Amino acid sequence: MDLLCTGTVGFLGSHVLLEWLHSHPDGRVLCLVRGARDAAPRERVLAALATAAADCGTAFDVGACARRITVLPADLRVLRLRDDPVWQAWVRATDGFEVLHGAANLSFREEDRGEVWSSNVDGTRRLLAELADTSGLHAVNYISTAYVSGTREGLITEEDTRCPEAFTNVYEESKWYAEGLVREHAASHAVGVRIFRPSIIIGHSRTLRTSSRTGLYKVVELLWKAAGHIPEGTPSVRLPAKRQASINLIPVDVVVDEMLAILDQGAATTGRVYHLTNERPLSLADLVYGVPPLIGLALEAEFSGAPEQRDNLVEAVLLRKMRHYLPYLCYERTYDRANVRACGADHGHAGNWLDLVRMREFVQAFLDELEAETRVVSGTRVPDGTRVPDGARVPDGARAALATAPSGTLVGSSAGAESVL
Repeated sequence: MDLLCTGTVGFLGSHVLLEWLHSHPDGRVLCLVRGARDAAPRERVLAALATAAADCGTAFDVGACARRITVLPADLRVLRLRDDPVWQAWVRATDGFEVLHGAANLSFREEDRGEVWSSNVDGTRRLLAELADTSGLHAVNYISTAYVSGTREGLITEEDTRCPEAFTNVYEESKWYAEGLVREHAASHAVGVRIFRPSIIIGHSRTLRTSSRTGLYKVVELLWKAAGHIPEGTPSVRLPAKRQASINLIPVDVVVDEMLAILDQGAATTGRVYHLTNERPLSLADLVYGVPPLIGLALEAEFSGAPEQRDNLVEAVLLRKMRHYLPYLCYERTYDRANVRACGADHGHAGNWLDLVRMREFVQAFLDELEAETRVVSGTRVPDGTRVPDGARVPDGARAALATAPSGTLVGSSAGAESVL
């Protein structure tokens, strides 16, 4: 069975494709990829696979993989496959294929609603329309998110497809609507469907490495930036939270292993939703009190709701920067994995117990990477004496001493705080 993929230049998509190529040595892949200002679509796919291999600590054989990958420049929002000669040739040459649709706009920002909806909902609708009645298509696999549960709490089952009373952000909402489109398409065209719902994906369980800068890593990066510039004597930063909330983190290789184990069982696993989540989520206390000491930041949970306003500019700016992530500190819920367990795809959890100690190892590995790519302030020079512009990374990934702003930088104005965070 061959594979048509979208989202292969993203973090999860590149890891899935890399492992699929390794485990299916005769399989062929067609990647639908948008071009970028600085790279052609094929270059983007190969670069993403090389980065994923580096995350895994493995070598990437470009030649062996590249000859099995066909890349078709495409924007899902205006996709036209039917008359494309590359598409026609690929379909004629396959004995059957499945779709793995992971392309998405990941923004949580309400001001990006138009772009998010266009990519995640309209793009999915367009892709499905172009694939309608295509010969050889066996199943559509959609990578959604566990957080289509919105603001719902308690036990979240895989079979619960009800629309929640509210969503935390436009990304969650768009993925819920896109799931509906996929199910409707499968029902009306007699095509198999699987919906995969991962939780918050972190680095590789063996190497701890990640090329992601979203989710947990975005929050850690914001805290790290703040910690490097907080004047002595600044009060601790308070985060609004729920006492019994949990944080569901899962290593990228565990997600990939479960997903491919489900795919490889064929038609027997279609028609279901799968929670690719951690069966032992961390408590909020693990995050709030386990991570800050690594960063050197005084942090505390505010369980009574939003912190009362106080004269702490660092806190005010940081909370504003983190506003899209703070709701995830306030939900008490458990993700049921009955479908994953029923097909025996949960074996990866046995050796990947993510406790507080293990989480701190992931965070420390990321902090080491941040410091190796230190963002510098105005006037900083690298060892060869070259002046580095504001916000630039140290050339060649060279490790540099963490640059700190002069005392009081964040106290004088909100503009100063914004420039750092």
